[in-house]
Amino acid sequence: MAGRTRSIRLILLLSMLVSVECCDSSAERGEQPAYVIRDSADVTIVENRRPSWSADAVWRIAPDPSHRIGRRQGRPEEEFAGVAAAVPLADGGIAVADEGSGQIRFFDNLGNFVRSVGSRGNGPGEFTMLADAGSTPDGTVWVYDFALRRVSWIAPSDGRLASLTLGPEPPVLAATGALPGRSFVLRQLWGAARTAGATREGIRRDPVAVVRFDSTGRLRDTIAAPPGREVVIRVEDGRGVMTRRPFGADLVTAIRDGRIVMGRQDVPVLEEFTVDGTLRRRIVLPERGDRRLQSAEIEAYMARQLVDVSAERQPSVRSELASLPYPEEMPAYGRLVPGAGDYLWVSQWTPADVPARRWSIIDPRGVWLGDIELPAGFRLLAVADDRIVGVERDDLDTETVVVYPLDKA
Repeated sequence: MAGRTRSIRLILLLSMLVSVECCDSSAERGEQPAYVIRDSADVTIVENRRPSWSADAVWRIAPDPSHRIGRRQGRPEEEFAGVAAAVPLADGGIAVADEGSGQIRFFDNLGNFVRSVGSRGNGPGEFTMLADAGSTPDGTVWVYDFALRRVSWIAPSDGRLASLTLGPEPPVLAATGALPGRSFVLRQLWGAARTAGATREGIRRDPVAVVRFDSTGRLRDTIAAPPGREVVIRVEDGRGVMTRRPFGADLVTAIRDGRIVMGRQDVPVLEEFTVDGTLRRRIVLPERGDRRLQSAEIEAYMARQLVDVSAERQPSVRSELASLPYPEEMPAYGRLVPGAGDYLWVSQWTPADVPARRWSIIDPRGVWLGDIELPAGFRLLAVADDRIVGVERDDLDTETVVVYPLDKA
């Protein structure tokens, strides 16, 4: 708690040392401005205080979806087994990365199946562990295979595929996204070497590398090395064993306007870096209510972990879960999803198995416009100019890709 407070005070102190460049019109009416934008040593600092949307400019999600893709019993292409990503296409269609089948499936703007690309395997045109997908500025679909360290590029018009394998270092990489010229940005999930070599038990948060590979798969730059995920270390047989800390902070990243946005979650701050690692913008978000972790939230978390545990093992597993070092506070925010027009969607923090409902919209300047509430049970995957795409699950855990119209007023 004290460390977080000092970090916020330092950010606000830096903000006060520079002159105001821009603020909203509320200051002219004698009201506190919704935001203040300042410059300090070539870094733009955006201090958000309250939503800047006017009542007639609020974005809205339609109450009903425009269409759904997927069904419990249908044609094979309509059945999903682990949707890793959904990518809105320029023609209104969607590409769905289905981890279970190792396929990228293309659907038109009405949800009709068009074609599939790939299959499960480790050969050319195959996927072993589909982890993420997105699109480039020119509309090409990129797909990342975590197990093979392979990036594939697919033309939506005809399904042509080209792949490249990334170099071996650094290990344990997750995709952030593509830059012009087909260079690619990834982040380490955790400091694997540091974890294995740990000799002291407890909570750790090691720095991780955010890196850029070029179009040949060669490592070009380490953009930054911010703190990664919080983990709990136990030492067994002289080797560190890692467990992810429940309710722990993590590094989240996204790309917008050719810059890499990074958030460490323990403080309500996002930072934007250029490809060469230069910090250009710091976005300060307001505190959103009481983040203190309540016992009811811990109980709900443990109950979800015990759902598939046999009755015989439940007492010991519950005891182990109860002994974990839970933090005093929950993270300040959750996931980052880039939207059309270089907007950024920032979710409230929720456990990984609980879809976030409240999302904050950040405009290209770094200004917090306001919040949108999504339907219950809907996990947001992507945002286009006029629609959002995500996944819903029914009572039998069947996945359906769902498209909701987005009205930007």
